Amino acid sequence: MFHRMVLVLLCWANAVFAAEEWPGVKFVEVRAYAWPVVKENAKENVIRHEDMTLEAGVLNKDGALLTPGQVKRLVTAVAESKIRHPVAKCYEPHHAFVFYDLAKKPVAFIEVCFICHAEKFHPESPGAKSSVVESMVLSSVDLPAIATILGEVHLFDDTTFNNNYSKMIKAWEEKLKINFAAENSEMKPKQGAKDK
Repeated sequence: MFHRMVLVLLCWANAVFAAEEWPGVKFVEVRAYAWPVVKENAKENVIRHEDMTLEAGVLNKDGALLTPGQVKRLVTAVAESKIRHPVAKCYEPHHAFVFYDLAKKPVAFIEVCFICHAEKFHPESPGAKSSVVESMVLSSVDLPAIATILGEVHLFDDTTFNNNYSKMIKAWEEKLKINFAAENSEMKPKQGAKDK
């Protein structure tokens, strides 16, 4: 009985806390999902946006339950990140996080495409912004942090992704003479970059 009361109190505290920041709706749990990376199964979305239910083919139908610490890091990665990164024009997500209320109804979601470095989420986050630099779309969602959370719940090879992501960012910084560093909230040319 005591354990059940503690669980109810934790769920209630989490729901109240969640209403104050993104996603701005009350929720009691977040679950991570994965879909196979197979060309024939590529989808434009893995979450049906109209009702926030899962598309067919999900590998883990029950989802991987996130801890409160992982949920906090996920929300920070979406709503408070200062990181900027290029986004490809494609979008074939294979991972998603769904936020559920007490009735187990989905109330928010995040979809992620690590191939294209893109994401979609609902509701919109005031902290997540897209911008355009030299005709390149940039996103402000912290993909390495999201990859790490998926790695912790055994749904993604976050070490390989984060190593490749770092190399990709360095290559784009050199090519565009731009610094994508987290401390730069505005896109600025790197020090010493020559004018064209």
